[in-house]
Amino acid sequence: MIKVNREELLEKLNKLKLGLPRANIVQDDYCFLFYEGRIYTYNDDVCISTKFEIEKDFAVRADEFLSAIQKGTSDTITLKIDEKVLVIKAGKYNAEVACPDSNNLQESVLSLGMSKGRKWKKIPDGLLEGLKLCVFSVGSDMTNVIFTYINVNRDKVISSDEFRVSEYTMKEEIEDNLLLKGSVVVDLLKFNVNKYFDDKGGTYFKNNDYTFWIRKDELEREFPDFSKDFKFKGDNLEFPDDIKDMVSFCSIFSQEDFDLRRKIEVRVENGKMTAKGETSGVGKGQVSAAIDYDKPEPISFEIHPGLFIEILNKTKRGKIGLDRVLFRMKNFKHLLGLVEE
Repeated sequence: MIKVNREELLEKLNKLKLGLPRANIVQDDYCFLFYEGRIYTYNDDVCISTKFEIEKDFAVRADEFLSAIQKGTSDTITLKIDEKVLVIKAGKYNAEVACPDSNNLQESVLSLGMSKGRKWKKIPDGLLEGLKLCVFSVGSDMTNVIFTYINVNRDKVISSDEFRVSEYTMKEEIEDNLLLKGSVVVDLLKFNVNKYFDDKGGTYFKNNDYTFWIRKDELEREFPDFSKDFKFKGDNLEFPDDIKDMVSFCSIFSQEDFDLRRKIEVRVENGKMTAKGETSGVGKGQVSAAIDYDKPEPISFEIHPGLFIEILNKTKRGKIGLDRVLFRMKNFKHLLGLVEE
């Protein structure tokens, strides 16, 4: 039997649940694994762990265990293994949660060597900021799988879905050439990691409390070089002073199940810029402002409102070419294809 602080355990579990299998079905892997002084979660793409001392190794059904802890009313809760159930006492709430056989899950975790001593390397200055900005351009088309990754190589963080390209320049070079799944990077950024280790089977990240493993896939092609795409002739476009307010308004009406797919449309025509956000079943928001751009051809592009705000915090100028628009900052470039009329 062990007594633990309920809020501290909840904080750990809410972080670790990001490593649970994506589908919540009755399976032995959809569990929190308590093993050799740590708690683990694992799916095919990631494994996350943190320190936690308890008297016996076991796995426990994730949803029921987490819900029982959340419902608890006391600051301290009691955990005890009784045959194949975990007995939980949390104030007036008492529960018994099933503990499935954990042999397969233990083997999967052991094969990764999550607690193994390693020569950890310091994360380059700017890597996390680069991942945060470049994750918006990651593709989702699994028929062209290379574009579902973010490439970290030398001093560059790069992503593209073939319609958008993002490139961030770090202050330091990284020793390894990393390919990180964009869908996993979204969760990695919640851990504020500061060290990494790249191995044949995956890339490991850590901070003082957590270790985060990302599976490395064998891909048939290398990440493309987009350096030539950023070089083109074009005209400067200065956005209105209240452009951030316009984007914020339109973002209310841009909703998706997966946040990274949110977008607003920006259109420039006849000296006027119009921003629009629209989602079926939600509604539509539109706002316009005068703009100093007198080219006869209208231009239109789509962009994630959150990324656009990040860009506008640093610059209110874009470069317009025949088929693309470029936002260039000190250490970040974002290239978008124009929407065809």
